Formats: sequence, C-alpha cells, structure tokens
Amino acid sequence: MATLMERSDTSPLFPHSPAAVLFQFLPPLIGFSASERRVLELALDGLSDGEIAAELSLSPHTLKRLWRLVLSRCAEALPDVFEDCGTISGITGVRGPEKRRHVLRYVRHHPEELRAYRMAVRV
Repeated sequence: MATLMERSDTSPLFPHSPAAVLFQFLPPLIGFSASERRVLELALDGLSDGEIAAELSLSPHTLKRLWRLVLSRCAEALPDVFEDCGTISGITGVRGPEKRRHVLRYVRHHPEELRAYRMAVRV
C-alpha cells in the first residue's frame, strides 16, 4: 500500500545544508493516476506497448486510451514538454510515439511525477 504524501511546506528543514537539495520535497506537477504511473514506469524500463499490455493484463485499446490520458495530462499541465514536437524535421502534427518520447524524457528527469501524491482539489 502506497502512502500518499501531503505537505504544504516544501522547504527543507535545514535550508543551508548541502544535503537539502537531495532531500527537498517536490510535489508532482501533473498528477498521474496510479494506472498511468504504472504504464510510465514500465515504459521507462524499456518495455514495448505489447509487453506493457501483457504485463498489466490490458487490451491494446485500453493501453492506447491510457497513453492518450497521459499525453493530454502532460499537454494540459506542462505544454512546454511538447513545444519542440511541432518542428521536428518540419513535420506538423507529430503523432503519439514522438510525444511519448518527450513525456518519458520529462519523467526520467522528474521522478517526483511517479510518486503517489494527493493533488490539491481545483475549485
């Protein structure tokens, strides 16, 4: 059972300590669901869509739907993740695999996105 982290104070206890950077709490910005985080974790491990679907016992259609949700969450929360997607080799309307590559690169550099966390409710 994963423990959900809630913390309003994101500053470290000892702000001038060299270890403060290592232990600083960063809340996720996107807020992936548990199933979306699991798909991302497996994709980061290098599994193909077929292998991910088999591992999670999902149909290919359900996995594609999860990828669409992941991509739409990223586009909504962090549009900069896809900003250079539209200019790749002059091609407009870049499809899913290229967008996935950008999302996986972002998540690889921001592991806090894969952490279970209760997001603030938007009013």
